[in-house]
Amino acid sequence: MQNQALRAYADQLRQEVFQLKNELLQQSTCECPLIRGYLAQEAERVFKSIRKRSYGGMEPSGPSGDDNDAADNAPAHHHPMVDWEDAAEMG
Repeated sequence: MQNQALRAYADQLRQEVFQLKNELLQQSTCECPLIRGYLAQEAERVFKSIRKRSYGGMEPSGPSGDDNDAADNAPAHHHPMVDWEDAAEMG
């Protein structure tokens, strides 16, 4: 019974995080450096996580064998579509 209650509470908290992140995303045109920095950081985190999953858990390497490929150097705002539900599952 306690396990079921905790799972329901965790689901409720995940939904609340999802809603709050959507509210932040709606502020993407705001000039506040804190909001812009947070959005850029989250977009980059989601992008890297999705890219890592698409390469079977390994980061792709650039032509020289390092990780300095074009995707690593691209600004986070080049990834306008963020799937917050997917991001919430990743951490």
